[in-house]
Amino acid sequence: MRRRRQGPREYDRAAVQLAPTTEELERHLLVRRPTVPDKEDEKTGGLVREITCFLCRTAPGVTMAELVTAAGQGWMVEEAFQVAKGQAGLDEHEVRKWCSWYRQATVYMLVMAFPVAAWSRPIPCQPLTSGHRP
Repeated sequence: MRRRRQGPREYDRAAVQLAPTTEELERHLLVRRPTVPDKEDEKTGGLVREITCFLCRTAPGVTMAELVTAAGQGWMVEEAFQVAKGQAGLDEHEVRKWCSWYRQATVYMLVMAFPVAAWSRPIPCQPLTSGHRP
């Protein structure tokens, strides 16, 4: 199981432009590694810097900052699945067919979307009057 560090994560990054695709999109290989060792090596037991690679297909002229921002958004999907497993029971289904799984996943998404929609609504505040104190 991977350890999660709290706080900011600092990485070294590099991008290499690959041959363009037939759809006139650019391809980049984005490579990321932490500035400090953060993962335990299974063979030696020492800490190592784990390298992560992203294959990116982009419109022409995308900057390095945009590549890094897009690659960094993947954690939100992972976090959403972890929350769905814990709070909505996403990992407790026993379906064997794709259609059944699709129905079940749709119900889980609705279960997770309802509190978000409810929490995002602004709560109207009553104006304070000078004569009454709460």
